[in-house]
Amino acid sequence: MSFFHRHRGPDEPCRHMEGRLNLVADGRARGLTLWYTLAHLATCPYCRRFLDSLKTLLARLHQVRQSEPNEVVVARIVEQYRSAQARE
Repeated sequence: MSFFHRHRGPDEPCRHMEGRLNLVADGRARGLTLWYTLAHLATCPYCRRFLDSLKTLLARLHQVRQSEPNEVVVARIVEQYRSAQARE
């Protein structure tokens, strides 16, 4: 096993790549970090799979953040807040 590929298991990225993959997923990787990560991804299916899951997760979180709040949930939160205020 070379330094360039040291994954922990079939569903996990290489040990030294997780932080770099997070930077690439959210668009913050620059310079040598970006270059090194892209070079690694070209030859490592484990890290490519991990990056794909990170991007999917970030896209879903972005959708949730932009969606309208559920009226039932908002009403429940308001009720809990009012109950807590009444107890004080």
